[in-house]
Amino acid sequence: KSQFDFAVIKYCDNIQDDHSLRMFFAYMDINGLIDLQKEFLNAALLDLTPQEAEAAMGRLAVKHQRLWQLGLNERYFDVLKGHFIEALRDCWVEENFVALFDKHYDSLRPLFQENGKVLSEKIAQEQLTADRIQISIAQRSGIRSRLGGVNGHSRT
Repeated sequence: KSQFDFAVIKYCDNIQDDHSLRMFFAYMDINGLIDLQKEFLNAALLDLTPQEAEAAMGRLAVKHQRLWQLGLNERYFDVLKGHFIEALRDCWVEENFVALFDKHYDSLRPLFQENGKVLSEKIAQEQLTADRIQISIAQRSGIRSRLGGVNGHSRT
């Protein structure tokens, strides 16, 4: 295996060992995680045309859908990036390449920002709807009790 492949394996080990990320990646075996992260890293590190980059971002958004639903967002982006940089250094990648990879990794931050934001807005809207339902139920209950029950008769 190449040094990069070894670094990706180390990166995935770091992800699996991180308790704060366990809820996102616990359902994946190491090979599935490696494949997912290789595609993610290829989108960040390869020199893609604008059309290829757009297609890659679309594929990543779909493949990460379950992760977005579980709450993966920009807050975890920096944790993942830190694990990648740590893996590169553990594999003795030259520091100038580490800095270059660090910069390119950041190109995928918008993927986390957009999908995490959309999910946060969706959750906030669902919470608002649930709150409205609870208020409506409470109001109906209050009206019924003031009227002496549903049919105008007291319940015993």
